[in-house]
Amino acid sequence: MAGATILRKKPKDFGYTSREADVTDLRDSEGNKLDGDTLVFQPGFAALLDSNQGFPKVRVVCLDPESHGYTRPHHHRFVPDNVRAERARTEQERAALTEAIAAATEVRHKFLAETYGNTKSKTAKAFLAAAQRQAAHRPTALSFYGTYNALVTAVAGVDPSTVNHATSNDRVNRVLIARYVTMREQAFTQAARRGVKDKEAADWLNQLVADGYSLSDTETMLRSALVGELPPHIAPRTTPNDTTKPCKDCGAQVNEWCDEECDTEGDDTDPPADVATYDAHEPHPTDTNTR
Repeated sequence: MAGATILRKKPKDFGYTSREADVTDLRDSEGNKLDGDTLVFQPGFAALLDSNQGFPKVRVVCLDPESHGYTRPHHHRFVPDNVRAERARTEQERAALTEAIAAATEVRHKFLAETYGNTKSKTAKAFLAAAQRQAAHRPTALSFYGTYNALVTAVAGVDPSTVNHATSNDRVNRVLIARYVTMREQAFTQAARRGVKDKEAADWLNQLVADGYSLSDTETMLRSALVGELPPHIAPRTTPNDTTKPCKDCGAQVNEWCDEECDTEGDDTDPPADVATYDAHEPHPTDTNTR
C-alpha cells in the first residue's frame, strides 16, 4: 500500500452513519462496482486495516462518497451536510406554518362563535336547516372529536352534553347549528392538515368570507392548496417502513429509510376524515372525549 493514505483508526459507526464508506458498498453513477485496488491511491481514498473477529483485513475507504457522485446502500444512515441543512430548513418552515395555522384557527373560531351563535341570523337559520337534514339523514356526521368541545360550546353557548328533555327549543337549535359548524370546520382542518385536494373544505372558507370573515395569508394559502392551485404538502409517514412520505420524527425524506433510533409508530391523534364511519355500537366521540 505504498503511496496510499492510511487510516490509523476506524471511523465511528463505520459503514452506517459515518461519512466514510467501504468502496465495496458503493456504486458509481451508472450502478457499477468500484475498483478499490486502483482507487486506493487516488485523492479522497484511503486504506484501513480492519480486524474483524481477530482476522486483519485491508479495506479501501472512500472518505466522501457524495463528493464523487457515488451512491450508498440502503442500510447506510449517513446524512450529507446539504441534506441535513435542507431538513433543518424544512423543519423551520413546518414549525412556522404550524404556528401560523394555530393563530389563524384561534381567530377563525372566535368569528364562528360570534357569527353563528345567533340563531336569528340569516346564515345561522340556513345552517339550522342543513343541520336538521343532516340529523335526519346521517346523524353520526354531526359527531365531533374532543378537541372541538370548546368550539361547539362557544357557538352553542352551552355544553352540548347538558342537553336533555327540558332544554328549550332555541337552545337545542343552537346546539344543532354548533354541531353543523363544527362538522364543517373539522372537515376543513383535517383536509388542510393532510394536504389533500378538497373543494368542499375550500368552500367552507368561502362561506366564511361571504359572511364577513377576512382570510389570513395562511388561510388563503391553504384554500389555494385545497382547490389544487398550489402543490399540496405531503403528510408525514406514520410507520418507519412507509418511505413514500417524509418522516416527521427523524427527518427522513421520500425514498429514505428512517434512522435506526427513529420511534415513529403512527399518529393516534390523527382521526379519520369521516367521523360518520364510526359504528353505531361504538362509544360516541363526544361522550368518550378520547378523540
